[in-house]
Amino acid sequence: MMHPDIFKILRYMRNNQLRSRLISNGSLLNPETLAAMTEDAPDSLHISMDVLNGEKFSSLRGTAISFDTYLNTIITLITMVFYHSLLF
Repeated sequence: MMHPDIFKILRYMRNNQLRSRLISNGSLLNPETLAAMTEDAPDSLHISMDVLNGEKFSSLRGTAISFDTYLNTIITLITMVFYHSLLF
């Protein structure tokens, strides 16, 4: 998710019948990246959650987002994927 053109790359891959897999810890997911994923999603997305504890999350990730925000974003993504799979 850190590459500035990740969604352009994913679009190129899809347009050229290339499969894509994205592996992330999910800490950079936000409403903007989730919206972009509705247009240019990878074929598979693997999210590695190192911890399920807010206190440990903050010390391990060193990120400005809270664990609750992180978890809610992951839940939103799962809901989007589930909803999208029902459409097709």
